[in-house]
Amino acid sequence: MSFVGLPSMNLSISAVGSTEVGQSLYITCTVTVVEGLVVQPTVVWTKMDDVSMGDLNDLNISTVTVIEGEVTNVTIVLEPVKFEHRGIYYCMGMLNLTGITNDVRENSSAFNLT
Repeated sequence: MSFVGLPSMNLSISAVGSTEVGQSLYITCTVTVVEGLVVQPTVVWTKMDDVSMGDLNDLNISTVTVIEGEVTNVTIVLEPVKFEHRGIYYCMGMLNLTGITNDVRENSSAFNLT
C-alpha cells in the first residue's frame, strides 16, 4: 500500500446501552480525517463469531451513518440485543483519494459483545 499524500485517519469505537439480551445497544464507529477533506471515508462493519465472519447486511443488523464535516459515525443498532448477536464486531475505515486500489489508507478497531 502506498500512503503518499493520504491524510491520517483516527478511528474509535464507543457503545451506549446494555449488552444484556432483550436490551438496546448502539455501537458507534467514529472515523475522523483532516478538516477540509473532500472525500469521505468508507466505513465497514463486520462481525466474527465462533463459526464465521459476516457482513452486517447478511446478518440483518442495521446501521445508521451520520456525517458531520470531517467526522463520520456509523452506528450498529441492536434493538433488542439477541443471543446470536454475540461476537466480535470489527469496524474498518478506508480512505481512497485517487481511486487507485493500491493507494488506500486503512484503520480498524474491534468491539467484543459477550
